[in-house]
Amino acid sequence: MGKPSQRAEQEELRARMRAVGMAHDEIAVEFARRYRLRPRAAYRAAHGWTQQQAAGHINTHGARVGLDPDGAASMSAPWLSELENWPLPARRRLTPQILAVLAAVYGTDVHNLLDLDDREHLAAEDTLVITRMRRSAPPPPPVPAGLEVVPAAQGFLTNGIVGLPGSSVLLAMGLRQQNRYGGTRAAPGGAGARLVDAVGGLAPRLDEAPAGLVERMVTMAARESADFSRAADRGQVGPLTVEQFHEDLAWLATRYPHRPVAPSFAEIAELRNHAFSLLEDRQRPDRARDLYAIAGVLCGMLANASFDLGYLPAATTQARTAFLCGELAGHNGLRCWVRGMQSLIAYWQGSLPEAVRLAREGWEFVPEHGTARVRAAALEARAAGRLGDEATAQDALRRAEQARAQVTSEDEPGGMLAFPDSKQFFYTASAYLGLHGTAETLTADSWAARAEQAARTAIGLYETAPAGEQRLGELSLARLDLAAAHLERSELDGAAQTIRTVLDTATRRPTDSVLRRLRQLATVTDRPQYRDLIPAQRLREDILDTCATAARTTAGDARTDAE
Repeated sequence: MGKPSQRAEQEELRARMRAVGMAHDEIAVEFARRYRLRPRAAYRAAHGWTQQQAAGHINTHGARVGLDPDGAASMSAPWLSELENWPLPARRRLTPQILAVLAAVYGTDVHNLLDLDDREHLAAEDTLVITRMRRSAPPPPPVPAGLEVVPAAQGFLTNGIVGLPGSSVLLAMGLRQQNRYGGTRAAPGGAGARLVDAVGGLAPRLDEAPAGLVERMVTMAARESADFSRAADRGQVGPLTVEQFHEDLAWLATRYPHRPVAPSFAEIAELRNHAFSLLEDRQRPDRARDLYAIAGVLCGMLANASFDLGYLPAATTQARTAFLCGELAGHNGLRCWVRGMQSLIAYWQGSLPEAVRLAREGWEFVPEHGTARVRAAALEARAAGRLGDEATAQDALRRAEQARAQVTSEDEPGGMLAFPDSKQFFYTASAYLGLHGTAETLTADSWAARAEQAARTAIGLYETAPAGEQRLGELSLARLDLAAAHLERSELDGAAQTIRTVLDTATRRPTDSVLRRLRQLATVTDRPQYRDLIPAQRLREDILDTCATAARTTAGDARTDAE
């Protein structure tokens, strides 16, 4: 039997997600990630509509609400295709009015229909209008038979985090007669009757809820309570708001290395927008500094996520804003970390002297706590190694060890912003690989041997971390450094075995740096000593096939449906 069509595959995936109570917003995020869809196309696909079908729904809505009662400006599939692919060359521009219509038809928020490319190409007047449009809660998701929904009090509890349903009071339990807040009656029998809230008089049996429902219910409830705290604390920001921001930062930073990048990006951006909106109000100087530091960390996280998604110019912009926030907050740790991020971007852009300079600038900021200075020195060593500057690389590695010994407290918020020992060994391996064949103090084989030893140490540390805390992208890069060391020592079998371990991970959680490194190794296997070897040819083909497949899931345009 042949492979099912993409449309059939999407239908099956949509049915599975709906069966566990996931809303259109959640489905759209998953479709965007999995099928490389722009936001507007992802929301259409989340409803299971072709462009022609969606155009029909849009026209029906326009006639019903009086926007186009005579059908004089009806939507068409080609026009919708232009709107989905904007800002690619198109005859019509994307406007706030069109976005409002699409949001109404797709049952979501205008802001969820825009991505970075859209934001960067919107006219200034359109950006002003869209920015001021209220962010409303998405509609509550449908739930399996027997499970009841109690909507939140109108206009009181909202959830602005993309990817989470709009009301936490999806209790997954039968409740009493409809109350004045819009609650619904319990369904007789079934899961709803068994999962009655403790307030209703029976002990909850949440272990019987559908898979994933309890986690979403608890997460949504916490998120809405946090939103209410911010609303109550708005105007002059108080300690509760700052404390909640730090809790949210820690949660996002800790989860980031272990989940797909796109959903994290959306959630980080939403929290950053909360911080920006509060900074628009006049705040006490001490609270303003807190908010600038929080906004700076979030922009730094967005820089990292943009980098992982392969959008290096966007990552540069985010990092620039993050550094400005660090300056306004007077926060050395943030300034040090962001200069490191800028060095990382320059390194992967091939601007190695710039990468060394930025990392050294980061080193000059002595952080209040944590490992940002260790990271800056390690980044400097790696870039200097690629330049063949042995003296600078060795000095930077020594300073990284020195900074590690001086760390007295953990990173805040930690997670993706921390620089663990495993990553330091991985960067050390990269520095030695750069010196291989360029530095004169040791033979080439000696540098490759040092790189192999450091890479193996890094891999061991990554692999022994708890399963839920392993950094898959960094583990993959450390393995690829080990493979590179094997190749430099003409050990093709060892390299092939290590690379194939990475290929499966690259398809499940692709990041731009892993794909770039794989392509570099594909080039190595095309060197004269490997070119005519069948195992090397097969390895090169496997690498390029995996990179092509992974790239299709992370970026690209959504063109007109192939109907």
